[in-house]
Amino acid sequence: HLGDVFLALLAGIPLAFVFGALIEWLCIRHLYKRDHLQQVLLTFALILVFNEMQQAIWGNYPQSIPVPSYLSSSLQLTPEFGFPVYRIALMAICLALAGAMMVIIKNTRAGRLIRAAESNPEMVEALGYDSRILFRVVFAAGVAMAAAAGILASPIESAYPGIGDRVLIISFVVVVIGGIGSIRSEEHTSELQSH
Repeated sequence: HLGDVFLALLAGIPLAFVFGALIEWLCIRHLYKRDHLQQVLLTFALILVFNEMQQAIWGNYPQSIPVPSYLSSSLQLTPEFGFPVYRIALMAICLALAGAMMVIIKNTRAGRLIRAAESNPEMVEALGYDSRILFRVVFAAGVAMAAAAGILASPIESAYPGIGDRVLIISFVVVVIGGIGSIRSEEHTSELQSH
């Protein structure tokens, strides 16, 4: 089995961020002016390529990743039923990350820039900001978050090639129908100008 999951986070998140920035620069940035479908198709193609590379390098066998010893106990809810402490920690981490993302997107200057760049990149460029850098950072941050989710889930489900396939279609639906533009994007340009 592999080492501590939280040590893996320390190494995995920065590596995933750099990897995401590289992928955005090599592939994704060329499709920003095209429709969502082409971006989704490219993303799906990249997933297939990386899954094949992963299998060629590490093989098809699941990798066992233990729950950290300090979180391996259970909280006894009834005499017969205990809830794993690691799952409680996992829920707390996920809620903290979701809350931090909401605060950043809604209440910071960086969040206002990101929202404005999504709805009106030309206006953001006119204000002196490079929307391409913003998009690259957001994409890389998304890759880092996905890596963090995979690492944190690995003690519950063994890591194996194609582990994310079950949520793939749901993720595409969220990106195409929802996306960052659904967070009151009409107000962002005027909001940015006022700040």
